[in-house]
Amino acid sequence: MEGQAAGRETSRVGSGATAKAVGISLRQLDYWVHVLRVVHPRLQSHGRRRFRAFSAVDLRTLNAVKRLLDAGYTLRAAVRASRTHDL
Repeated sequence: MEGQAAGRETSRVGSGATAKAVGISLRQLDYWVHVLRVVHPRLQSHGRRRFRAFSAVDLRTLNAVKRLLDAGYTLRAAVRASRTHDL
């Protein structure tokens, strides 16, 4: 399969593109990642700077949480549901 190595996804997206794709602010994304630990993006280094890189699985999880929020769930309930129901 093109773009995948040994069944693992190799394509990753940065924080700005991830937040835009999910429909949340960078500040919300930071909170979801650092406080709630919704997903665990890989850290990539470019010189002295480090960037978070989100996988397609991360994007699906974040989108599931956002859909649940839009459906009326509280943030914590949406995160819990996304973990237990593999949305």
